Amino acid sequence: MSRIIIAIFSIFISLVGYSQEFSPKSWDEIANNIASGHDDAVPILLQLKNDLETAPQWDGDAKETYLSTISLLIEYTSRRGWFKDEETFLKDAMRNFNEKDSVANSPYTRRLWVTMTRLQQDLGDPDALLMYGHQALRMYEDVQDYSFNYALL
Repeated sequence: MSRIIIAIFSIFISLVGYSQEFSPKSWDEIANNIASGHDDAVPILLQLKNDLETAPQWDGDAKETYLSTISLLIEYTSRRGWFKDEETFLKDAMRNFNEKDSVANSPYTRRLWVTMTRLQQDLGDPDALLMYGHQALRMYEDVQDYSFNYALL
């Protein structure tokens, strides 16, 4: 189901004015494109997301790039109020980390849980908010990580 949503999302973006001329040279250019409310970076991010999900290599660089990609896609959908699409990206990312990562409670997965907690607040779902929030707290406490994200919870 989520793959269908992403496919539809990709088609929508291509129809609303994807610029073939946009070829960023850095993450900053991609982030600035998203922050400026433009759509040009979205097809690049969707392709990168797909490439990383199917790549055999899953090291620290791949994890960080994947999380950055998901974060920018979430930023894009959130700015448009497409919270269900944001939730789909997050659930896909959580599932991908669970399938590919040998560490269930990594800094990457904890950040995803915090983001999902925040999203449930935006969606107005108190039950899901409590469930995700409590799980995220437990994950941080299990590894005694009382950093900024822990404080957000």
